[in-house]
Amino acid sequence: MDLFVATQRGGGFVETRALPGAINTAEDEFDATFLEDGVTVVFTRAPDLRKGDVRLFHARRTRTGYDRGDALPAGVNTPGGDAYAPMLDWSRKSRLTFTTRRPVDSPNGVDVYLIEYAWK
Repeated sequence: MDLFVATQRGGGFVETRALPGAINTAEDEFDATFLEDGVTVVFTRAPDLRKGDVRLFHARRTRTGYDRGDALPAGVNTPGGDAYAPMLDWSRKSRLTFTTRRPVDSPNGVDVYLIEYAWK
């Protein structure tokens, strides 16, 4: 899986293309949201969805496209857990929601989290 973008025109979307740069790798990238600054994207990446951790990353757009991205900190990406579905909170754009399975807190389920973010 890779990240794509489409241009909206009229009543539909056209010109679907992969996000440029190094953001799409041999791993699976999905569940992306663009942050308020217009140059940062938060997304989910997993080496293999059936095994290994599924983590949230962020990448910034440069002149040549998006960088490969860096994992969000341990407060978001819990070792042994999975994090999915980042989404900008449109009621307050400095907040991000995401879902996660944390083995200690929710061994049998998934919880929704809300965090404040600030980019320097």
